[in-house]
Amino acid sequence: MRKEDRLMDLLGRLDDSFLVDLDDEVSTVLKEKRKKTVGEAIWFQGASLAAAAVLTLIIARTSLLPEVNVPPFDSTLPILHMDYERLFAGGWGYEGLMGKNIEEIHYDAPWESGDFDTLPVFQNAMGSKSETYTMEEKLLRMKKALLSAGERVGVVIQEEEILVEWIQEDYPIVSYESEEHTISVNPDLSARVGFKTPYIVPEELRSKEEPFIEQDSSMVYPTLKENLRLSEYFAETYGDLVMMNHPEMAVEGGDRNIYGKRYYHVFFYEGSVDPKEKFLNYFFRRIYFNAMDMEELSSIGVFQTDLSEKAGEYPIISEREARDLLVKGNYVTSVPETFPGRKYIRRVELVYRTGYDEEFFMPYYRILVEVPALKYEGMNTFGAYYVPAVRAEYLSGLPTYDGSFN
Repeated sequence: MRKEDRLMDLLGRLDDSFLVDLDDEVSTVLKEKRKKTVGEAIWFQGASLAAAAVLTLIIARTSLLPEVNVPPFDSTLPILHMDYERLFAGGWGYEGLMGKNIEEIHYDAPWESGDFDTLPVFQNAMGSKSETYTMEEKLLRMKKALLSAGERVGVVIQEEEILVEWIQEDYPIVSYESEEHTISVNPDLSARVGFKTPYIVPEELRSKEEPFIEQDSSMVYPTLKENLRLSEYFAETYGDLVMMNHPEMAVEGGDRNIYGKRYYHVFFYEGSVDPKEKFLNYFFRRIYFNAMDMEELSSIGVFQTDLSEKAGEYPIISEREARDLLVKGNYVTSVPETFPGRKYIRRVELVYRTGYDEEFFMPYYRILVEVPALKYEGMNTFGAYYVPAVRAEYLSGLPTYDGSFN
């Protein structure tokens, strides 16, 4: 058998699992090649070199994928009983990000595929469904967070100055107001410190972008460079508000609205020499500077989640396993379209869902998928499809897509 024939015969024996992580165009070409017999193939000069190059690419790509090593079952870890339908139900719209390409969407979490074999899971002790604390105990923790927020601006809050407002029967907000500040804390312990006299942003740091008129209102969309420069200024000038030992700056957003305008969320989180602690801080220890139209600093947002109730350190699946589960339909999503196929996967992110209604703070793979049916005005929509990162043997069950939209 000729060298060229041996190469093409080997390509013909490849299973799809070897091709899924190749670029879409390369994968499609290879699969089409396998449909033809050697006798039907039209050979051209350099075919053997092309086949050899493809084989090299396959070997290189597959060798870079981390091996799947399933750890022995740890019977000391409690099984996590998940109500996926409740967690992903309700709300307006769906989780989709618009952009010309996936590179426009920012994900700055300090993580690369294969970094962690285990990650902690926490009970959401302050969550809407938690019975960890009584309502009285929750209020005490909220008041403590209010005092801590006051310290950031040099305010000592007395007990008799604290107000409690009940938005719903099980949703209180504690607050404080003075001539200079308004401070409030939500049940998830997120705090907002408002300045009644805003700090004026220096002229040279304001956005040079022209205001954009949308729905009878004027909006300014600063560039990423302008956002980063202003955030650095805030951290240097108002460092006492940050109250972090090793603050690190990060960016989320970058997606486009229906007018094609991009918006960024710049924040600071507590750094650490411990990679896992740093990863957790990215999601649970944040501060935002809120500057209206980049002209004045009107408030700061502080996120200090209660992680006191640790369920355990759980083994997690690999990125490759998460992709396979997505293809099998083991996912949950609010996107009003069925998963369109593996070739539309554009990025895999490891995240913690941090919402008030979460029963557990546990890691998920958030897989951003280009959804052809949701293309809008020349922009792609990247829908978020979630696969639990905790290994299935520690879950009461994996989510299964049933044709409805959560």
